[in-house]
Amino acid sequence: MDFPGFTADIRTYHATIRCLEIVPEASRRLAPEIRARQAHLPWKQVAAAGNMDRHEYHLIETGMIWQAVQEALPPLLAAVEAELARDA
Repeated sequence: MDFPGFTADIRTYHATIRCLEIVPEASRRLAPEIRARQAHLPWKQVAAAGNMDRHEYHLIETGMIWQAVQEALPPLLAAVEAELARDA
């Protein structure tokens, strides 16, 4: 999906926002050993992103959401996949 498609698809847009609300909250609940294994990730920044989603949502622009999906989430996804493969 490209940016114009993302902004035009209201269902995908709102689902993405909801997921971006969940990720920071989930990151706060990670076991310390997972954080240690994935120490290359900016866990404090991930958790802090939730504060903006919840308290400063009126300042968030569509471009910021798109950028988060394109740039910030792939490293987190890779970490999740690595942890799931480790436990498989």
